[in-house]
Amino acid sequence: VRKWSLAIGAVGLLLMIAGCARGEARVVARPSATPRASELGYHRVLDIDFEKPPGSVGAVASSFEMYRSSSIAVDVLRIGEAQLTYSAGVGGGQALSFPSKATIGKGRIVLRVLTLTDPDPLSPGRADFAFGVDIRVDEQSSADDGDNVMQRGLFQDTAQYKIQLDDHRPSCRIAGNEGEVTVVGTDRVEPGRWYRLRCLREGAKVVLTVAKIDTNGVAASPSVWSDFRPTGSVAVMRTSTPISVGGKIATDGSVVAENTDQFNGSMDNLFFEVFGSKDDGTITPAPRGTPTPSRS
Repeated sequence: VRKWSLAIGAVGLLLMIAGCARGEARVVARPSATPRASELGYHRVLDIDFEKPPGSVGAVASSFEMYRSSSIAVDVLRIGEAQLTYSAGVGGGQALSFPSKATIGKGRIVLRVLTLTDPDPLSPGRADFAFGVDIRVDEQSSADDGDNVMQRGLFQDTAQYKIQLDDHRPSCRIAGNEGEVTVVGTDRVEPGRWYRLRCLREGAKVVLTVAKIDTNGVAASPSVWSDFRPTGSVAVMRTSTPISVGGKIATDGSVVAENTDQFNGSMDNLFFEVFGSKDDGTITPAPRGTPTPSRS
């Protein structure tokens, strides 16, 4: 048995080296050898690739009913005449474009993701979870020098998870009933180029990864930043609190008019997933060996 173990370990090492040579990127963020929930599989709650309706590049994106499920609804909130449009996405697909800075005076617009069920599938509690999106920012960012990418909850709330750009630097904030962690990337994203942003909370560790994506849709090895601090239960108190994409939504459900942090650019491949099972037992772990996503 020992000989087989050594042989298997050697093969695994060779495969890992070969993968690195091919430029394949994987993020491993485990603080110890103890199996974590993320090793038991994951439940993809939200997965929007903006490929529907097909062939709609250049068209106004007004309805997102095609992404509705039994537990999730997606729609648009706006102030004024702001619009979302479809554009060329990652690897030749479609993406969703938000207003440019030049048209910011026409209004604000946010993509809203709502929970339809209780228990709340977008409230991870103490479970490990990850969320993220592919982005391409315009040459100029928003008027208030910030780009809100995606978030649930506001800064003053007990629970919040968020990815944003500030002066083109990505950051991730996760807050729970035991504290908050903000991880800030030191590298700025380049306007006009696609990047894959991913934030992971695993135990007391929060990891932010940012990877450049080439014209074929292949992500390079990511830059990784992390911090260790307990956040506890990230349980959103109100199921009516949505995930807001591209801007901020106030507690009364309206788009924040001032300091909206309107995202200026395009987004693709939006996701949110919970690993293992939630502490209320509503998410069943996937079978051991289920592959985790390659969104590095």
